[in-house]
Amino acid sequence: METQARKKREPIAATMLARFLTANKLKPVEVAREAGVSRQHLCRIRKGIADPGYMLAMRIRDACGRLLLRFVSIDELFDSSDPQALRMRAEVAKEK
Repeated sequence: METQARKKREPIAATMLARFLTANKLKPVEVAREAGVSRQHLCRIRKGIADPGYMLAMRIRDACGRLLLRFVSIDELFDSSDPQALRMRAEVAKEK
């Protein structure tokens, strides 16, 4: 018989952001600090519970790039089939 606490600890399907952080050995607290966002809010974004919005997504992308010392594409962090991601890509294209 499973307890309520055990059910809460079941893994949630990893988002692209969560997979990216894991693959690049980035600690969420470091990314959050570098992006100027709370650790808790970044956790909600990583789990797919919260939507980062365009500006925060760009800050997260820039933070990852600074920590990795390389260019990070928005497509590496967020699903391009998601409507929000499509809007972000359109805004990035406008900036160029």
